[in-house]
Amino acid sequence: MPWTPYEVENARHPNEPPPIHRTVLRPALMRRGSGGDQSWGAMTHPEYRVPTGALTFTFGFQGVLR
Repeated sequence: MPWTPYEVENARHPNEPPPIHRTVLRPALMRRGSGGDQSWGAMTHPEYRVPTGALTFTFGFQGVLR
């Protein structure tokens, strides 16, 4: 995305984020979505839950020639 989460959350209108001068990367091993089948407390289905135990996450960058 071209903006940080802070910039997106604090923009009240679509034209308020600052001009685009960068790309913001937010790599994540896993992200949890919203609840289950409804919004009043149902647990997320087991196949979509973040597993317990030690997790490993690696990523890399590769340059692009222009």
